[in-house]
Amino acid sequence: MLPENVRLYIYTYYLRSHEEIDNYGFKVQGDGLLEIPIVKRTAKRRRKTREILLNLKCSMGSSELLEISKTFTSPWVKRNWSSEKGDPYFYSGALMKIINYELDEKSVKDIAYVMGPVLFQFIEKNEQDEQQKRDNELSRLREKFEKLKQIPIATNIPFDRRLYISKICDLFEDMISNSKIHSQEKFTTHWRQGKRTLFLHFLMAIYMQMKTKLQFDWKEIGADYYSEIGGSKKFDGPKKEFISILEELDFPPISISGLLSLGSIVFIPFSGPLNGSMCEYRFGTVHSITDHAVFSDSFSTTARNLWLVENRGVVTRFSYEKDYLRDTNSLVIGVEGQLKSAVKRFIQMVYQSVSIEQVLIWTDYDEAGVVIANTIYEVLMEKNNQNLTIKWIVPNQERVVYDVQSYLQIMNDYLQKKSGEQEERMEGVEEWLKWMEN
Repeated sequence: MLPENVRLYIYTYYLRSHEEIDNYGFKVQGDGLLEIPIVKRTAKRRRKTREILLNLKCSMGSSELLEISKTFTSPWVKRNWSSEKGDPYFYSGALMKIINYELDEKSVKDIAYVMGPVLFQFIEKNEQDEQQKRDNELSRLREKFEKLKQIPIATNIPFDRRLYISKICDLFEDMISNSKIHSQEKFTTHWRQGKRTLFLHFLMAIYMQMKTKLQFDWKEIGADYYSEIGGSKKFDGPKKEFISILEELDFPPISISGLLSLGSIVFIPFSGPLNGSMCEYRFGTVHSITDHAVFSDSFSTTARNLWLVENRGVVTRFSYEKDYLRDTNSLVIGVEGQLKSAVKRFIQMVYQSVSIEQVLIWTDYDEAGVVIANTIYEVLMEKNNQNLTIKWIVPNQERVVYDVQSYLQIMNDYLQKKSGEQEERMEGVEEWLKWMEN
């Protein structure tokens, strides 16, 4: 009698349309070997198509099963191995052998080795054990985080860091929830579970530092959190990636958190009038402000026209024509590639200046440029001012369009044929004036 679990396994994964197990041709050999004929029934005939051979007795240990499972990762994986290579796994019970027959039901068409029920059950058990370990780990992390939340924020912690602390809390809660249902955030889709868990530990570790210390060093994050030899190095490997993820999620610069020894400075280039509480810039050369300044100060402009361009070279070209910027009362800002949180914040602050009458978005004429232009538009719409005119500079004869849908359609048609950079069609003052007045 064929064991029910074996029958169910074969029916689930290996029988094709109109195929069934031939119970009358089924044979039990010595030492647990089974010969299971597979027949195909049609309205007119019943034909033997295949035969499945398997061994119910497994002589392999866990380490050997784990090794072969790296090749046979699912029941649908097949290998047309030679008998010298495949039979040892077949006789040990890890693999089944499938013999496919020609139409005459006798001639062998091919032989394939596939995962046997013993290996299948071993993999399922391992996955269940690993899942239980992950769930237990996540539960421990949540409990630990709840205890950390009860620690009061030190009295000397600056007020602007409290937003950062709150965002760390929200991210941790989101990551824990998503981990439990095994969904993947867009920024961690390529991560294994171990790396996701390490990131959760990192969030808790830096959260603890931010609440209790005015300033801290990178090595203190891991050292204080793990309190063991080597703890200071725990986060060194993914250091750059972990910090960049916070940047992608619109966190303030890492220096705002109190971390002194790490965190690249982002410089935002611009040319034209700009005012902050501690600085003032006039028409002239190219200037820049840092991401730290954006999150620790407020900025506005007296300009009427705001140019948001992708490349630093365009900012430089505009600044060279300082009479043009002054005569048109324009401010040009270089967003330089994917918009970081500081750039988005800077744009929103300047955009809300009462003097601004129109915004001109000018990016490269390629797919990345379209993404950047669309992101700029979304940033502007977060602080929408219905009285302002928004324009997009496009590569066709019109050169200027007034709505995002027209821009996207024009760029889609353009990119079917070619792509290009802003600098390829830089034009000059006369053309820029037309674009502004169009």
